[in-house]
Amino acid sequence: MVWYPKVQQDGPMKQDLPSPFRHHLFVCHGAQCAQKGPDLTGERSSLKDTLKTKFKNRGLKGVVRVTQSGCLGQCDHAPNIMDYPSGTWYKEVNSENLHDIERDVLARLKKEDL
Repeated sequence: MVWYPKVQQDGPMKQDLPSPFRHHLFVCHGAQCAQKGPDLTGERSSLKDTLKTKFKNRGLKGVVRVTQSGCLGQCDHAPNIMDYPSGTWYKEVNSENLHDIERDVLARLKKEDL
């Protein structure tokens, strides 16, 4: 479920500014990801809304940001989510493995606090 595509880190747009959030999850909403996205509540709740609610209910609003993005260019692995700044990509996300993403981010937050 987790993979790390090679991404260029340098360039003219690079700035060393601190993120206002400790983790920012970008939920791809390109055509492939939107089409393959799971029906999590019977009401077509989006991956973004479900994850956002999970972190909000844990009191992590302002710590973990969850946003819907345009196509992230990893359509063969749809639906997918990218975690910044860790650089972790989650592929083939579904209702069964969504809790793994939550657990993964929580573990990173705990490790960062050490």
